[in-house]
Amino acid sequence: MAQSRAHQNSAPRESTPPLTRESAERLLPPGLEVAAPLLEALSGRLDRYLHMLLAWNRAINLTGGRTRADILVRLIPDSFELAAFLESAPLAQIPAMTGAPRVWDLGAGAGLPGIPLRMVWDRGDYTLVEPREKRALFLANALAQLDLPRTTVFRGTAEALFAHEPHGADIILSRAFMPWEKLLPFCEPGLAPGGLVIIFALEAGGEIPAPWRLCAEWAYSVGENRRWFWALRNGEAARA
Repeated sequence: MAQSRAHQNSAPRESTPPLTRESAERLLPPGLEVAAPLLEALSGRLDRYLHMLLAWNRAINLTGGRTRADILVRLIPDSFELAAFLESAPLAQIPAMTGAPRVWDLGAGAGLPGIPLRMVWDRGDYTLVEPREKRALFLANALAQLDLPRTTVFRGTAEALFAHEPHGADIILSRAFMPWEKLLPFCEPGLAPGGLVIIFALEAGGEIPAPWRLCAEWAYSVGENRRWFWALRNGEAARA
């Protein structure tokens, strides 16, 4: 089953005043329900994250976004759209999504989409996986300031995490870790039985190699750009 929706995101113009609750809420996709405590803290957390990201970005080139407005318009919407996808009806029917899923975010880098995602979606345990020392240090500092629930940093390679946590993850996601055709077999050793790989894409998907199958997809727009999330599952592993 697939869901498709065009959503034009807007953001406040570049300015020094902090985000208001109203301006932060305007970044959320229509229909996304956010718990009241998270919603109340959203504008403050998002402000602190943007401040840190821009300050660190000048030294270690975390992201291509160079201004608050650019990051809010081009990058933050992916995180909030991912939250909506994770709460969508097709994914709710998949066992890996029930309860408190273990989520591993490979190549977390600047914390996109993971850190803004956790500001509005706090289910389960979320691990930002980053092997590069300076980026892992940024992530750890950001989490210390933002106090995001059950969100941690693993400083090391994905292979090291797979070996360290043999129970595997219910969800592995990647924004730009490696091409998705290579990502699927790479993730197999790290997935719990029936687990999902969620892929961020800038173009419509091609043929999915067996035994993987598409469980759900989410299409949306940021400005004039079309983007997708796909949730894929190994059919053979799901039956094991």
